[in-house]
Amino acid sequence: MKNIVLLLTSLNDLNNPYVDSLLIPIKGLSSRSQYELDIDEVLNIKKNTNKNIYLLCDKLIPEEELNSLKPKIKELFSICDLIFFQDLSIFMIGKSLNKLDKLCYYSPTLIVSYQDLFAYSKLGLTNFILSKENTYNDYNKILENKNNLHLGMLCFGYPQIYYSKRKMVSSFKKQYNLEFNNDNLTIKEKTRPMYQPIIEDNNGTYIFAGEIFFPYKVLNEFLNKGMEYFIIDKSFVNLKNVEEMVYDSINGKDINDNNFSTYLMYKEMVNDYGK
Repeated sequence: MKNIVLLLTSLNDLNNPYVDSLLIPIKGLSSRSQYELDIDEVLNIKKNTNKNIYLLCDKLIPEEELNSLKPKIKELFSICDLIFFQDLSIFMIGKSLNKLDKLCYYSPTLIVSYQDLFAYSKLGLTNFILSKENTYNDYNKILENKNNLHLGMLCFGYPQIYYSKRKMVSSFKKQYNLEFNNDNLTIKEKTRPMYQPIIEDNNGTYIFAGEIFFPYKVLNEFLNKGMEYFIIDKSFVNLKNVEEMVYDSINGKDINDNNFSTYLMYKEMVNDYGK
């Protein structure tokens, strides 16, 4: 069953007709601190939309926060349909509360084969977002062996390709005695032509691919093979009608646009978004 999931970056998107679910970054627990909301704000959103409410809690949890984590996660379970997580401490809490059916494993790098799915499903998990490293052939192999698991993928956005706990932007500014605003920053590697978005928050530094990932030529195919969650991430994106465009491509409508990464479209074994 198709489920278009929008990472909530603006309250104007609460009732977008092309979206089935909202993925809301939770304050202090997500990798998208610029869009985070607290529990009261989530409850207010629930009153004003009929969408499924998914909560993004993909932060890597430091040791000093573990003792206070369980009551927070327990409360989050009570207000949402799914929690998207990465740190296995949240898995352990979900298991202790008998809530594994309300967890979705959302790792940027760790679900790259059907063997990975098999291993994690043996723990009791049933919802997974496949990692960005997967190629067209990888996706097909996984879908062929998914059994009764519920799988998803990023279908539009700038994929995260690097994370460090270090405050890299702050260190750079200190090293060269610079002062500038951290909003809308990009970084350019010497050997690549594109500029890549970079953000820094209390959790560290994140770098994203230099092109929008939108494999519109294969989304309908993946839907027909059993892919369920199609995630839209409009971070750093300044385009109109993104949700409608994704909706059309998932439903098999032709889209002629050369502004997006060709990764996955031509069934190449390509892991570098810039090639």
